[in-house]
Order: sequence, then structure tokens, then C-alpha cells
Amino acid sequence: MDIGAAHTLARSFSGDRATFLYSGRFHDEHTARLITLSEEVLAGLGDSQKLRGKLAFVMVEAYQNIVRHRFVVKEEGPLDRGRSLFLLRGIDDGFAVQTVNRMDAGEADALGALMQDLERLDATELKERFLSGLKATTRSERGGAGLGLIEMARRSGQPLLHGLDPLDDRSCRFALCVLLGKAELASLEPWRKELLEVHRIVVENDILVVQHGLPSAGAQEGVLRIVDHDIDDHPESVGVRSVAYLAALEWLEGAGGSGPRGTVLLAAAKNKYEIAISAVLSPAAVEEERQAVERLNGMDAQQRREHYRALLLQHTKGARTPALGLADLARHASGAVEMVIGPEGEGVRISFKVSVR
Repeated sequence: MDIGAAHTLARSFSGDRATFLYSGRFHDEHTARLITLSEEVLAGLGDSQKLRGKLAFVMVEAYQNIVRHRFVVKEEGPLDRGRSLFLLRGIDDGFAVQTVNRMDAGEADALGALMQDLERLDATELKERFLSGLKATTRSERGGAGLGLIEMARRSGQPLLHGLDPLDDRSCRFALCVLLGKAELASLEPWRKELLEVHRIVVENDILVVQHGLPSAGAQEGVLRIVDHDIDDHPESVGVRSVAYLAALEWLEGAGGSGPRGTVLLAAAKNKYEIAISAVLSPAAVEEERQAVERLNGMDAQQRREHYRALLLQHTKGARTPALGLADLARHASGAVEMVIGPEGEGVRISFKVSVR
């Protein structure tokens, strides 16, 4: 994962109330974890109970659409434009659930026609279409009469934004955006261009998970459960991923003395993982963190462990230890701590990256 790319991706989510991105292995076991995550995010942000039910349904249905309908190729790898992506964004007073998925090219025409048809239907007509679909006797091999898309349109109350573009002679890429609450996006091309740019960064950097601004310990715990379970082909590395993720959260909690809303990114690399953290701090706090990075990069592994223990001891005695989380992350790292700094608004954005094995 390029630290500059991580810095850019974090900036793209800076205006969101909360963000969760997933681009690991898509399997059924994550479905229940997404329901828990949606409940924790909404509870932490104080959204209505009515919206909670809608969001949980749309998240699960959008995720299951990927599981059921993705077109898997044997040669698919990290740098594959057809890689699946799931994205939850808290925007304005609502949410956007967005997905990117590779599909069989033979299904593209029928899917495009269905999406255009749904755009023309009002709430009553959508209900009638859903009920008639339930009664239908014919089903595709991997789903039922577009019922999931129809019900997402009903729950949203807004048109389902979508886009289809070919990848090769066998497959196409389907982008979907479902808006809930008072979330508003512009017309098709602006949101699609932004989503596909996020997708490009994710693909090129083999990013598995991104979280931004999650509002509660419960929501962070929900992401940890996903990080813990089978997100790639290396289940033996669960401990490494989890420790790095928790250390990143520790830094966000202590940075600047106020626990800023920041971003954590987890990516895969050859025989290791890379974790990046990004947040907007005051210039003084950024300078403090910059100096801490320089000190850490001048230490060997043993010195980093001793440095962390010394900071932890100071912390238990009540001393201010802003670099504790960074020292915790660095003691698990193999190699130097990479850093990017740049202005953002009235503050300064600082991003770190480390590799862990």
C-alpha cells in the first residue's frame, strides 16, 4: 500500500460521518457481522430506529448480491478491476451503501433493463412488482426475479443509482449506490466516478478494510470481528491483523489529546500486512508526532519494545503520552514507519504506514 494513496483515500472520506469499506473475501459469515456493525454505527450516531431497520436490510442485501452474483475467475488477483467492493458511507443525515462487483456479461442486458424499469416505478408500483415477483415460478440460478433490488428501492425511497461497464468479453463491472435517509448525491456520473476512483486505489494497493470516524467502541468491535475472520487467504495471520488494528485505534484515541475522527486502512502485501492511520490534527500535534516518528525510525526492534514499555508506564501514572499508540504500532512493525503530512482545512493531515508480519 502506497502511503500517498492511503493519505488520498483517507482525505476522500474526511467529510463522512462514518465510513466502512470492505474488499476482502466475500462469504456468508460476514452477513451477521454487518448487521451488528450497522446497529452500532446508527446507535452511535443517534439515527432513528426506523432508519436502523432499513440500513441493516440494505447492507445485507447489497453484500449478498455480491456473494450470489459475482463472476469469479481463477486468475483474479489483487490488481483486478473486477474485484468486489462494499462501502458504507454516512453522508449528511443519511447513508449511502455502495458496491462494485464483477458480473457475467450475459446478465448485463437483463440487469440494465431491470434497473431502468425500477427507476420509473413509484412506491405502490414497486410493492406490486415485489409481490408479483414472490409469486413468480421462475428464478435465475443465483437469485429470485430481482427481488433484492426491488426491495432495496422500496426501502430507499429514491432511485437506485447504478452503472455497468465491460471488463472483457466474459464479464462486466456493476456499480450500485443505494441512498437512505436524507443522504444526497449528484447524478450518476459524479458518484460513479468517485466510487470507481476509490475502487482503483483499493485494487492497486490491495486494501482489505477501511474504517473512518466510527462513533463507538461497539462499532470498532464490529470491524475487529470482520478483521479477525477470514478476510483473505491467510487465516493464520489473524493475530497480526488484530494487534495492528487495535494499535491503530489506540493512536487515534490519544492523538492530539482528544481522539480525532480518523481513518484506519488495512492492506495485504506479500507475506505481510500493511496498516495505515490518518487524521487531521493541529500543527503543534503534527510536529509532535513527526518527531516521534523520527525517534522510532532511529531505533531497532528491541529499543522500540523498551520505548513502548516506558511510555506505557508513564501512561499508567497519569502522564500525557500522545505517542503511545504510535509506539505500540511501531513495536509490531517490520521496518520503518512511513509518513506523509499535508494541509487540510484549518489543520494538518498526517498519515502513517507500517508493515507487520
